[in-house]
Amino acid sequence: MKATPDQIINEMARLMSSMKAEEWHNPNEQYEIFGKLDTMSPINRAAFVKELGEDLTIQFELEALGILVEKAEKECSTHYHKHTMEADIHKGLPKEGDFIWAVNTGMKCDGGRGLYDELENIIFYQQHKHTIHQYLCKIEKVINVTEFDFADKKLADRLVEEYNFNGGCESEDWPEDQEPTTEDYKTCYTLTTAVICNNRWFLINPEGSSYARYIYLPVDYATMYEKELQTEQDRYNKIHQ
Repeated sequence: MKATPDQIINEMARLMSSMKAEEWHNPNEQYEIFGKLDTMSPINRAAFVKELGEDLTIQFELEALGILVEKAEKECSTHYHKHTMEADIHKGLPKEGDFIWAVNTGMKCDGGRGLYDELENIIFYQQHKHTIHQYLCKIEKVINVTEFDFADKKLADRLVEEYNFNGGCESEDWPEDQEPTTEDYKTCYTLTTAVICNNRWFLINPEGSSYARYIYLPVDYATMYEKELQTEQDRYNKIHQ
């Protein structure tokens, strides 16, 4: 390997943080043809031992672990981490100022059907076995609506137009007077408006648009929207049969 010790240590730290312990300690040497450390780059401990020897591998491995510990301590001291803990213990309906976990496909809800566009997106994701990710969301505003309004497929877009909220994202951890790094961007959370009807709700993040560009759903959306999901599933099957 032509890599410097610092490059090797940083790559070890990256690999150890992204792999399961049994993958890192796999006794079979594993390489990546065009990896971070030149061609045939080691990607597990056995491969590093073959290239560097046991003693040097142990030395670099300990320094890589030090990097990971320092990173973990820094992450635990962030506002973002504090808000994730708030979201972990959140119960009940969203309230203004709350931090909660919500799910989103990442697809735009630009079909004019608001909540039902996102339910359709979920059906699409399920059909294609895509992962529906969980996001940390801050509730900036709460709008309570009637059952009649909640059933209106144009509700989400109408609310964005009526209340003119922007959404977007925010971080309390970015360094002042510096360009944010990739790690800094990981401390962002989503700014949303909660729409509530009785015990059901969804979140809107217009992302600066004039319509409900992104809709976020409760983590237990499959239960809360069981009936609507079945309707969207039937609609999807009919369109794609």
